[in-house]
Amino acid sequence: QAMHQDKVDITRWAIHKGIARKGKIGIWGWSYGGYAAAVALAFEPKLYACGISMYGPADMEAFLQIPFTDNDLWRNRVGNPNTPDGIRLLRQQSPINYVENFQSPILLTTGGKDGRVPKRQVDDFADALYKAGKEVTYFYYPEEVHDYREPGSWISFWAIAEQFLAQNLGGRYEPVGRDLEKGDYKVVYGRQFIGQLK
Repeated sequence: QAMHQDKVDITRWAIHKGIARKGKIGIWGWSYGGYAAAVALAFEPKLYACGISMYGPADMEAFLQIPFTDNDLWRNRVGNPNTPDGIRLLRQQSPINYVENFQSPILLTTGGKDGRVPKRQVDDFADALYKAGKEVTYFYYPEEVHDYREPGSWISFWAIAEQFLAQNLGGRYEPVGRDLEKGDYKVVYGRQFIGQLK
């Protein structure tokens, strides 16, 4: 909760100081940062104009049931969440439980072979947003892992992300050209947006 509040505080400070313009602020992150971006859009829906979450968990209860987190090493470092209070806190801090709050577009992406934040996590979050009528763009790279390895994946991701940010925040962007052809990705939601990129 405190880490989320830190982001909110710095965003409001930047607006107050004239560093950022209200209504023209996006939030982006990967892994924990992807989770943080989704939390920001869920809990401060009017503060951010859009967000990008790369392979970020959205259901903390489910995230703590995978081998990466469901082990003694993890529990020794962060504690055992498998208590009534722990489960309640995990649910309270899970963006997937607050999809009705979302007011800004979100771009989601992940790798099909991600062993840290399983693709199913991002699938479920994207499905929940879509079913709630929210503006979600979601594409994934079937052969990629938690941090993309192939240059073509990064090139195509940046081509999509840059235009997503330009569309929602304004500003210039580099033409896509043939950059989308360099990545092996599958579009789940947002086919119309990605399909019209030039």
